[in-house]
Amino acid sequence: MQGQRLSPQLVHVLECIFESFDKDGDQHWSAQELNSFIAASNGQPAPATFIRQFINNYGENQGRLTVDGFLSFFLQQTLDDPEETRKDLVKHGWDGNTLQPLSEE
Repeated sequence: MQGQRLSPQLVHVLECIFESFDKDGDQHWSAQELNSFIAASNGQPAPATFIRQFINNYGENQGRLTVDGFLSFFLQQTLDDPEETRKDLVKHGWDGNTLQPLSEE
């Protein structure tokens, strides 16, 4: 991170992760796509109230999450708890320190 921004390398990784969960390719996440990401990150889906709150905080008026909202969430999380961001990256196939893809062994 650079000041109050995510580094370009981290933005790239997060954009790749976002794209991998954007199943319909519309450049937005529905509540279901967001919940798929959360389940993959945390091992279980989130309650519907959490999903609604997340979209209210980081989404747009249509009840969907854009990549910009996703990046805003990760900026806040990284400022608050960088280790949690590193753990999330690893769960999605990226090295949390080097920001390189983890090799499939």
